[in-house]
Amino acid sequence: MTERLVDVLLVDDNPTDIALIMAAIRQSGFDGTVSRARDGLEAIELLHGTDGHADTLRPRVVVLDLKMPRVDGFDVLRQARAQESTAWLPIVVLTSSDLESDVATSYQLGTSGYVVKPTSFDLLSHRIRAILDYWVKANRSHPGWMPR
Repeated sequence: MTERLVDVLLVDDNPTDIALIMAAIRQSGFDGTVSRARDGLEAIELLHGTDGHADTLRPRVVVLDLKMPRVDGFDVLRQARAQESTAWLPIVVLTSSDLESDVATSYQLGTSGYVVKPTSFDLLSHRIRAILDYWVKANRSHPGWMPR
């Protein structure tokens, strides 16, 4: 099994949201690598190299939706923080939920940030740019991101 270094792992089950987020990433001028997972289970499999995935992803940041089938974002946070190989990984929740309980639970589980998906594309683009500018750059030299 090999490790594949990427800048961003985008985890969302909604094809429309994925398309909008990818368009916002392109509009922001970000030129790094982006990999996608269709739900939390696929994200966990990619991050931990399970279920027959040939590669283990080593992203600089994970952008994570909460409400997904099979495995939700809370479980992704829980499992990522429980594994030494991903405990350090910046995980930013990007979700439509503005419930205080979801925000609180996300931070209790170790999210690096919580962003509510805006209804305006321009605002989405601005927020995506802020997430990527901070977390991708901040994580360039983190020892956990370096190949093993």
